[in-house]
Amino acid sequence: MDEKLKFQLNDDGVSYAVFALNGQISGEVVIPAVYNGKPVTKIRGNGFSYHGRITSVIIPDSITEIEYCAFRDCGGIKGTIIIPESVEKIGEKAFGGCSSGMTIIVKGFTQEWDDGPSETWPIAVNWLFGSHYTHNYNIIWKEKEFITVNELTLCIIDKKNEYEVYACDKNFNGNVSIPSEHNGIPVTKIAPNAFAECKSLTGVSIPESIKLIKYAAFKDSSFFENAEKNSLIYADNWVIGYNGKFEKLNFKPNTVGIAEGALNECNTLTEVVIPKTLLYICSLAFYNCKNIKSVTVEDGNTAFKSSGYKLVRISDGEVFIKCLTNLYKQKKLDGEALVFSNFNFKLAIIQVLMYEKKLLTPEFDAREFADQYTKREIDVDEVTYKPIKEIKKYFQDLQIEKKLASEITELDFEAGNRIYGEVAPSWDGEDDLFTVKTIDEDELKQFTNLKNAGGNLLDYNNELMELFKKYDIEC
Repeated sequence: MDEKLKFQLNDDGVSYAVFALNGQISGEVVIPAVYNGKPVTKIRGNGFSYHGRITSVIIPDSITEIEYCAFRDCGGIKGTIIIPESVEKIGEKAFGGCSSGMTIIVKGFTQEWDDGPSETWPIAVNWLFGSHYTHNYNIIWKEKEFITVNELTLCIIDKKNEYEVYACDKNFNGNVSIPSEHNGIPVTKIAPNAFAECKSLTGVSIPESIKLIKYAAFKDSSFFENAEKNSLIYADNWVIGYNGKFEKLNFKPNTVGIAEGALNECNTLTEVVIPKTLLYICSLAFYNCKNIKSVTVEDGNTAFKSSGYKLVRISDGEVFIKCLTNLYKQKKLDGEALVFSNFNFKLAIIQVLMYEKKLLTPEFDAREFADQYTKREIDVDEVTYKPIKEIKKYFQDLQIEKKLASEITELDFEAGNRIYGEVAPSWDGEDDLFTVKTIDEDELKQFTNLKNAGGNLLDYNNELMELFKKYDIEC
C-alpha cells in the first residue's frame, strides 16, 4: 500500500474514506479495499485534486461513493478508469479538468447523482467534468459508450453501428456543428433534451446523416426563445416546434424533416402541404392536430404520399396524418342509386366495389370511424359477436351508384371477407349473422353481368338456386 495515501474514519465508524495530501502522490494510484481491518468505501471530496503527476487510478469494489472534485485537475491521468458497480453516488466535477482522451467506464450506478441528474440522464458530461469542459472524453455507461467531441456528447447506439447526439454543453455560446460521422461511424439521431436549455446557441448545423430528432431535443433552447410569432420554429432545416396560431404550414425552402412532437396540439392547423424536399417526419409530429381537413404532397416528393385525407410514408406505410373530419359523412348521389332489400346481399356487393375493386370511397375502416364518431365512444375491441349498430347503419344508408352494377361479375359470400370484420369486428364466423338466405328478384336483376356466385355464407336453398338459374348465374 502506498504510504502517501491517507484515510479518515467515516461517520458510521465502521468504514474509511481515502485521500492524499496535495502533491505527495504520483504514478499509478491503487486504492485499497480495506484499511486497518475496515472497508474503504469513499473517495473524499478534493481527495486527489490537483495531483498532476497521477497517471492512472484503480478503484476497488468496496467504494460506494466518489465525492465532489475527487480527481479534479489530475491532468496526468491517461487511459481508462473503471468505476465499479459498487459505486452508488458520484459528486459534481469528480473528474473536472482531467486530460483529453481519457476513458471512464461506469459499470453499474443506479442511484441518483449527488444533487444532480438522475439515471434518466445517466452520464451528464458537464456533471462529471464540469460545465466548462473543453477536452474530448470517452465514457462508457452500462455498456453504452459516450464520447465527447468539443461541446457535444455522442452515444453509440445499435451495437456500434450509429451515433446519437446525446448532449450539448448548456453554457456553449455560438454555432454548433453536428458531425455527420465520428471515426467512420455515422451520426444519425438527436436524443431527447440533447440541446435543452442551451440558451446561448446562435445556430446549429444538422448534417444530412441525421434521420431522427427525438421529442424535446431543443426544449427551452434559444431557438424557442427567439421564435417569431405565428411561425414554425427551425433548427437548421428541421422543424422542431411552432409558436402561435396558423391554419397552413409555411415551410421554408429546403426543409428536410419534422422532429418528434414538433406540431403537437396545433389545433388551428387545417391544411398541410408536404414540400418536395421533406424526407423525414418523426413519430407524433402531428399528434393531436385534430382539425386538419386536407393533406397533399408536392410533386417530386419521393418519401410520402397522400390519398387526400391520409399522409403515408411510402417505405413502410406508417400513417402520420388522418383527416377524419366528415370522412364518413354520407354523400348524396348525382345519379340513380342501386336498390337493396336484403342487407347481407348489399354487404357482398360492397365487399367487391369497396375492398376489391376500390371503386367505393372512402375505404371504410372501423377504427377510423370510431375515432371520428362523436355521439358516443365506440369500442371496436369489445367482444359482442354482433354488428356495431352505428357501423351497420352507415352501410344501410350508404348509397351506391347504379352505374357500378356492371362491375359485379362474381360474388364470393365468404366469412373471411373484410366487410364482415368492419361491420362486426368481434364476429367469429360461427353463426348465420351474415348468411345470405334470400335475394329479391328486383335487386338481383340490377346486376346484369353477374355470372358466378358461391361461398360458405350462401344458403343454397331451392328458392335462391331457382332465382340464380333464372338469370344464368352459376353456383
